[in-house]
Amino acid sequence: MFSLTDVFEMFKVVSMNFTLGLLQPVYWGAIFLIYILYKRMVNSEYSTVNQMKSNPGEMLFESVMYGILIGYIASLIVNFTGIYIHIDNNSLLFIWAAVLILGFINVRYVCFSYAGGILALMNLLVGWPVIDVSGLLALVGLLHLCEAFMMWSQGAKNPVPIFVRHKEKVVGAFSVQKFWPIPIALMIVSIVLSSDMPAEVVNINTPDWWPLMKQPDVPANKSLLFSILAIPAVLGYSDVVITNRPEIKVKKSATFLSFYSIILIVLAVASSHVYIMKYVAAVFAIAAHELLVLYWIRKEKYGSPYFSVPEKGIRVLDVVKDGPADKMRILPGDIILRVNNEDVMTYQEITTLLRDYPNYIWLEILRDNKKTVTLEYQSYRERVNDLQILYVPRDGHAANVIHITEIISPIQRIFRK
Repeated sequence: MFSLTDVFEMFKVVSMNFTLGLLQPVYWGAIFLIYILYKRMVNSEYSTVNQMKSNPGEMLFESVMYGILIGYIASLIVNFTGIYIHIDNNSLLFIWAAVLILGFINVRYVCFSYAGGILALMNLLVGWPVIDVSGLLALVGLLHLCEAFMMWSQGAKNPVPIFVRHKEKVVGAFSVQKFWPIPIALMIVSIVLSSDMPAEVVNINTPDWWPLMKQPDVPANKSLLFSILAIPAVLGYSDVVITNRPEIKVKKSATFLSFYSIILIVLAVASSHVYIMKYVAAVFAIAAHELLVLYWIRKEKYGSPYFSVPEKGIRVLDVVKDGPADKMRILPGDIILRVNNEDVMTYQEITTLLRDYPNYIWLEILRDNKKTVTLEYQSYRERVNDLQILYVPRDGHAANVIHITEIISPIQRIFRK
């Protein structure tokens, strides 16, 4: 185990390099880009609900804070366990080039799992490009694990209600988009001539099992140098949730992604000790991620929509903040069955019942399609003539209906033309 002195030195070195990563222009450029994306998302929400329920500044602040926290924790884990990567500028160039080429083929392939897996297989099969297969795949798994943690804790916040055409019917759904700028103080290994070893080196006494990954063979006249490099990254999660509540769907996706990430990290570490495992890890990075994506696409495409038109009553998609429905604790997905003891099937009927501005109303709600609850609201000063809800229209007439289709790549567009 590490001694207390060595633990303190490791904390100090990691913290110093991590802080330097926060000052990089690329990191601040990523923050600015995320703010623009959040601004567009809030404007889209306003066009549907006619109210800005979310604040792009607050959303950005939460994303930055979560990214810093998770990035720092991940940095400590990889350095204390000795998960490293041998990487240089050429390797980074190959990774980004692979991401751009895959994005041109199909936008949903813009992911380090595909780029990292393909580059790893190319290296194993033809010896080009020269990259550290085990370290690269470990980095991919680490980034996805960070993404899974942030999805679980924050991914379902501020979902945007939308209407989609699903199986030829207009149903309610939610668009979920989250982005996190995340700096990571990654351990880098270099093989240098003993005469070129820097004079100022922090000596930390490590346990016998450290590093977790197998150390490369070092010639007699050379030495192994471990250093820490702060690398800024941007993680994102985007989905259209049709078959469930956003918070449930996002947590399930995060759970599946975390299992994928942990298995990939284990395979990557094992591949540094057993050569054949490099092939296993590279294939797993691509195939397992693709199976996860196809599973969720199929589930949303062929599953039963959660926010569909009910046989009786009115399905609530969302509520206006601080409106009567919000104060009554009406939830997305609830079905309004009765208002003031009168059955309702359309929102126009509710409007008719509230035309006299009553100061007290009560509603019978079907919640989770299994239990009926009664909710009350009174306002003697302002009275009530509108519940202020976004509902799923029974006649299918809704503004800005989105057609859920498969993403068409630039290459497919060219061939279609």
